[in-house]
Amino acid sequence: MKHIYTVLVLVLAMTAIESDAQTAATWPHNNGQFGKGTRFINVFNGMTKTIYVTFEAGTAPKLISFTVNAGKDTIIQLPNSWASGQCYATYDKAYTKPFVTLAEWTLGAAGAGYADFYDVSLVDAFSLPMLLGPVVGTYTKRPGNDPYDCGAVHCTTDVVPICPAIQQKKNASGVCIACMSGCQTAHANNWPQSRIDSFCCSGPNGVPAACPAYPIANWFKQLNYDAYSYAYDDNKSTWVCVPPTADHYGPDYYVVFGTSYPATVQDPRKIGTASLPRAAKSSTGGISIVTEGNNIVRYDAGPRGGKLTLAIYSCDGILVSRKSTMLSSGVWPLVSLRPGAYMFTASFGRATASSRVLVESK
Repeated sequence: MKHIYTVLVLVLAMTAIESDAQTAATWPHNNGQFGKGTRFINVFNGMTKTIYVTFEAGTAPKLISFTVNAGKDTIIQLPNSWASGQCYATYDKAYTKPFVTLAEWTLGAAGAGYADFYDVSLVDAFSLPMLLGPVVGTYTKRPGNDPYDCGAVHCTTDVVPICPAIQQKKNASGVCIACMSGCQTAHANNWPQSRIDSFCCSGPNGVPAACPAYPIANWFKQLNYDAYSYAYDDNKSTWVCVPPTADHYGPDYYVVFGTSYPATVQDPRKIGTASLPRAAKSSTGGISIVTEGNNIVRYDAGPRGGKLTLAIYSCDGILVSRKSTMLSSGVWPLVSLRPGAYMFTASFGRATASSRVLVESK
């Protein structure tokens, strides 16, 4: 999925608390961190060991990190329109992205009827089984039986025990902790750039027509059909939930690490003390991208000379606009774009940074 709107990150580390269920009558929440628009996300540990949970905004530094003991849960709070959300968990704090199963969502996309988009991604790796979905009692499905409408995303087949040797990510003790995607496998084994591009949907393979699913992606898809298996797996892996209220307040969510969940995690939760700021930043290969309010993108490739290539793609990978500049930093207003989800990329040689952006109504 990649319907994401990012703004400058303010790093925040907070401790979340365990909480008890309460009835759906408390939603929309009037007494949360962000007022009536507050969203609650319940994180449940269905594994047999303590996990380290991290929430981020896009590719930004950690915003919230906390531990959840086996069989326990905790909740965090989000603003109604908070976007670029990502969540993952590991047994070992030393191993984080990209070697994780990743929950992703954009909440209250103004350019898409204030809908929520959410998914589980194996585009980089599989680490822990996961379930993700909206909380019962905080949403209303639209007419019809579309499984992608406010449905639960199941990624519950544990791939790690059957991971091929070439795809294994091992810890310091030699134990496989994650099963890498084709993209990460290509990088880990220093394959030629042409193969990296074909598995990572980068460079000349950076559009859907030039980057179809490959064998490793198909293997992931067979084992966990609901999850994103590679960068352009949108049609089979993106869920949407349209807010049922006239004031656009969308549902709460649960994120379960494990193969099943107790019924209580589908209930709205009490107020927690952890909340996320409305901020994020993307930085890769020395190139940083900051998407601010008022539909402004700032980019900075650092103190280097040469041509910087900038591009904007629609959420389905179609090139919308491209330009080159000899300036290593600058601003690109998005005022000419229709409201909706886009991808902004900045490339200098082989270094490329990208950021999801939601262009909001003027």
